[in-house]
Amino acid sequence: MTKKRTTTLRTCADCGEELQEPSPGTTLPACPQCGSTRRLAYVGIQTELKFHSWLELLGFDTPSRRKRKAFMEQFVGADWGRALKRWMHKVRVFNRRDGEYHEVVTDPETGTIIREKHEPLPDHWGHGSAKRRKP
Repeated sequence: MTKKRTTTLRTCADCGEELQEPSPGTTLPACPQCGSTRRLAYVGIQTELKFHSWLELLGFDTPSRRKRKAFMEQFVGADWGRALKRWMHKVRVFNRRDGEYHEVVTDPETGTIIREKHEPLPDHWGHGSAKRRKP
């Protein structure tokens, strides 16, 4: 969640004296320093942004990626957790050479492990694009 803070400063346009905000419905008072009724308003906005990043890696035996499927796929970084509706940290590895699948999802705010799965790759089916399609 981003935090936002707005500040407003009003000054006399002629001498730069800092002035108080007039009450709604009242006439604009003259500057106590120079008597001018011209004003400048400065508005400042301060906010906080959070960035989330991830890295996806593919490992190939041959220089031409078109000939063969990657022997290794990795995903490391931020991933949106739909169940908890916030960003999670995920490490996922498909190792086709050794026939292994690993996935660890943690909540970065609490450090709690949400999901941890280590299994042989042939046993990892029925997820994502490997799900059976409805007739």
